[in-house]
Amino acid sequence: MFRISVILVVLVLCSIGLVSGLSFQEVSNSAKENASIRIDRAARAAVAILCYGTDSEFHPQIGAEGQPVSLRLTTNTADTVLLPSDKLDQLLQAIAQTNQGAANLFRWSADTATFDRFATTFRTPDGNPEPAVSFGADHPAHARLAAGKPYVGPVPVHGRLRLAYLTPILALNGDVAGAVAVDVGWVDDLTLAEKRLKVRIFSAAAVILAVVILLGGMLMGIELRPLRQLAKTAEQLAAGTRPKDIPYTERRDEIGDLAHGLARATDLQDKLQKLAYTDPVTTAGNRAKYFSDLTETIRRTRTEAYTASLSHLDFKGFSKV
Repeated sequence: MFRISVILVVLVLCSIGLVSGLSFQEVSNSAKENASIRIDRAARAAVAILCYGTDSEFHPQIGAEGQPVSLRLTTNTADTVLLPSDKLDQLLQAIAQTNQGAANLFRWSADTATFDRFATTFRTPDGNPEPAVSFGADHPAHARLAAGKPYVGPVPVHGRLRLAYLTPILALNGDVAGAVAVDVGWVDDLTLAEKRLKVRIFSAAAVILAVVILLGGMLMGIELRPLRQLAKTAEQLAAGTRPKDIPYTERRDEIGDLAHGLARATDLQDKLQKLAYTDPVTTAGNRAKYFSDLTETIRRTRTEAYTASLSHLDFKGFSKV
């Protein structure tokens, strides 16, 4: 019974693991795909708003699949474009509202090889823009932006990660002038559905496993009860004691087949005992029966409060009779 229970539990766990694994993989892939679509649309919207909102001071460079690759300035210098202004602040606010995320503008500093933020939609608790910050070579997007290539992926912000799309801003001659960054929120918030699914999967698996163990144990206990009774009957037969009756012979299943087998074994034991202890001529007990009964009687006198006596009758000429 224990082995059957273990096998059943393992099969249930494998089934739950397979189904939940496939479901989780599907949700995970769907979440990643949705996040990828959102960040791609956010980058396209940001580039479009900047280009049309600044009277064509930026010219977008579009990749083969329509994604923004870079923003090209109309001049060789960023001194007249990438500066703090109310106009750029309004455009960033429009980008943030469109994408439901944050937007930032950075200016490249050749002296320090850093990207310095000069406009942002991040706000302090009192509602003012956050102080200017810079990121250097240790930033995950620095290498690609410095090479004039866009970066898509998580970036550190306030000790957490945000899923961002950073598009390089290039001067007319191709030199790096800055970058525009948009994001669609915190990475862990985007995977919130996966985390909830994990919790639900483990909770459901624990509940299902507990129910299977409980009901399985009860059902197996009920189903194996006839086997235990038949096992006791078989032990009686092995000890030489004839049981009063064989249970479950009326059933029409494997239990009934086993009961019928024990019944036939009981009949066979009776026949063998009769052949072993009965004289075929007189149908009385034979010599083996005599010594068996004598041995049992002596045993009882030695182990129990039991006394016995023996009467020996000798018939002469018995063979003639």
